[in-house]
Amino acid sequence: MATIVATSAKDGNTKTSAPPASSAPQSTPRPSNSPPPPTTSPLTTPPPTPTPSPASEGVPLTTLTPLDNASFEADSASLSGDDYADSLVSTRMCPSRGSVEYNLGRDWKYLRATAGLDDNSAVTTAELTVTADDSTLFHGSLALGRTRALNLKLDNALRLTVSYKFDGCYGGDTWIVLGNPTLS
Repeated sequence: MATIVATSAKDGNTKTSAPPASSAPQSTPRPSNSPPPPTTSPLTTPPPTPTPSPASEGVPLTTLTPLDNASFEADSASLSGDDYADSLVSTRMCPSRGSVEYNLGRDWKYLRATAGLDDNSAVTTAELTVTADDSTLFHGSLALGRTRALNLKLDNALRLTVSYKFDGCYGGDTWIVLGNPTLS
């Protein structure tokens, strides 16, 4: 039971009184090291279900750091009239061949991308090769205005190499593109 002490502002006198008796049961003080009792509320709603993030669907290859003096860079590209904002694009200069290599750390199972020649390229055909740990996953011709859907099984590869070549070294630029390359 608590005692109430009050001082009057008028005359400065102090009065002590006991609170009125109550029929409600008194609670026992809880030790300071014990957790608070659980509370429940009928209005509590469960938290919303999270939506999958893009990372759960894969990681852009363009976010990895190349191991060598790469002949590709992260850039945007246009393939057969479609824009690819996150692309691996060959560097815009001669020679007419180049490559890039990545350490995948045996962390990935698939590489998905759209391959082709950028719509503003000077040449109309090129060759693209994708290898993982010295095994060829894709080797084929690319043609201006046509795309190739790549869905390549990496089998937890350590090294990934993307290389290209085309005939001649033209005055205009030519861009070999992997549109939206994604590792999963």
